[in-house]
Amino acid sequence: MKMELNRRFNDYGIYIEVVNVMKVIMPKDLRVSLMQTTAYDVHLQNQVKYQQNLRIKLTNSEGITIQNLKNSNDKILDQLEHQIKLEQINLEKMRIEEETSQKLRIIEAM
Repeated sequence: MKMELNRRFNDYGIYIEVVNVMKVIMPKDLRVSLMQTTAYDVHLQNQVKYQQNLRIKLTNSEGITIQNLKNSNDKILDQLEHQIKLEQINLEKMRIEEETSQKLRIIEAM
């Protein structure tokens, strides 16, 4: 449009730098069609945002579940390690008691 105006008015020494369209009148059926298309586009954008939010919620929920399972497993592992240490202590205690008992029987037998 700017080029067409410049072509027509350059002969008079007029050069147009910027063209602003202030008001556009279009047929009703075109206007309705554009409104419907725009409404549909907005609807699709809202659907995409809704699906993205659902995916984020699901991801967060899964992350929380995984973290809870990890914490639970860590706690069980700590308990098992503690139980192993207790059993090792008890085993060492029994070994020492048996060794002591054996030495006492040897001494008594002499």
